[in-house]
Amino acid sequence: MSGPEVVVVVARCSRLEGSTFGIRMQQVTPGSWTATWAFSTPEGVASREGYDKTVLRGAFGFDERYPGCPGCEQSGLLLCGCGKLGCWGGSPKEQECPWCGEPISAGGPLSRLEVQGDR
Repeated sequence: MSGPEVVVVVARCSRLEGSTFGIRMQQVTPGSWTATWAFSTPEGVASREGYDKTVLRGAFGFDERYPGCPGCEQSGLLLCGCGKLGCWGGSPKEQECPWCGEPISAGGPLSRLEVQGDR
């Protein structure tokens, strides 16, 4: 019997410049992913481990014990058009991407999460 499918995606703190972290995502049921843990990780390590090359499809949520961003404890996430994640606290509805500096607007729920490294 094998355990649940688990992957790690990389994100960056929107409040602490350069603070990169990994988010453990666990597949609860086919097509349903839950963020269960977050941990600080240097960007170079995240890249070497392939955390910045993850593609997930389905519905996404947060476990009640998800601690949020290790840098600022915000428990939400925003996906930028550059393909990278930043932490988010629920407001304001728009913030600057901690990776590329472009504005990110909060939208509806994600159905596909493709976290990409440098292009």
